[in-house]
Amino acid sequence: MRRVHKAPDGPNRAVRDAASWTELRQVALREAVELATVEARRKAARRIFDDRLDKEVVYDALLAEQGHLCVFCECKIRSKDGKGARIRNHGAAGVDAAHWTPLHGAPEHALTWSNLYASCRQPRSCNATQQNTDLGFGPPADVHLERWFHCGSDGTLEVAEACPEHLRPAVERALGETLGLNHDELRRARLQARQALRKQYQPWPTVAERRELALHLLRKPDRPQYISVLVYELVREPIDAPIGSA
Repeated sequence: MRRVHKAPDGPNRAVRDAASWTELRQVALREAVELATVEARRKAARRIFDDRLDKEVVYDALLAEQGHLCVFCECKIRSKDGKGARIRNHGAAGVDAAHWTPLHGAPEHALTWSNLYASCRQPRSCNATQQNTDLGFGPPADVHLERWFHCGSDGTLEVAEACPEHLRPAVERALGETLGLNHDELRRARLQARQALRKQYQPWPTVAERRELALHLLRKPDRPQYISVLVYELVREPIDAPIGSA
């Protein structure tokens, strides 16, 4: 996980029957205030999200902000096939729109753009296991999460010293039971990505060259998967650069 540089609001072209994303978000907020129970507010928010938005446009915008990586595990999420044609069903391609603070507890934030992220659909991790659990930290729009984690020698994500002490229990739960980011398949995938990087760049570049390479990978519109692991392997420190920046 790492910081995501988010737009101020969602894409207007995704809204089917309102002037703008901001207008629809205000409708969701009004309904959240007017309805009597949390469950009623949650259902209303889900109805707005499901019925009044073009989800394909929403998915595309979220993926562009994240370099086509899952916000949680950083695996690759594809929106087009190998020939560049649009995959019509994003679900089949493995993407969900994840609410960082779930609708169950905060339906008023159903359309808050800083609360929306693209997640993969792996059954053992990420959005599938988070369900209605509040992570208790973040969201990535506000926090340099890449500073709070590092990858151990066996591919396990570990909590770094930079993580605030009062948030450490919540972050540890997220890595384990809440998001399932350390199951065997993911640990092996992170190790393979790190080994492939070492193999690709031989002889191993200088410190300055590695830093430039890390910045180059971060700025790519289509980032390599497990980008945070690769960056840490290159420079041994958590650095950040917005996608497309100079």
